[in-house]
Amino acid sequence: MYYPEQPHQGAVPAEQSTQPAPQSYAPPAQAWVAPQPEWRTIVTTTPTIEGMRITRYLGVVAAEVVLGTSLTKDISAQVKGFVGGRSEAYEREVRHARQQATKDMVAIAEQMQAHAIIGVSFDYDSVNGLVMVTATGTAVQIAAG
Repeated sequence: MYYPEQPHQGAVPAEQSTQPAPQSYAPPAQAWVAPQPEWRTIVTTTPTIEGMRITRYLGVVAAEVVLGTSLTKDISAQVKGFVGGRSEAYEREVRHARQQATKDMVAIAEQMQAHAIIGVSFDYDSVNGLVMVTATGTAVQIAAG
């Protein structure tokens, strides 16, 4: 067994030490701590989460994002040039709106102390030139098993 003579200066065998061995010796604790995994709210379209059980249903959560008229006019002008094609600009904006609606829904669920949102669905509506993306789901608390 080795005991350090002085901190950070190596070690010598206990038999060669001029100091008596301490009654209980523990090596110094490491100066770093492993990072903890970040917990994120689970968002799923399924009614359950594999390997988890739902311990509490907290209620329905929903979030809406509306794409403005100037955007729809700009995009519709681009779409007119495509016959049977796809508008990347429009798809990008709708994707962004869906992601924002999801983030907003998660923020609401986290205020409710939810661990997950299950049964998530998205709805797309167009009213008077506006495009609305709605995300809905059920906020739940979960536990392993």
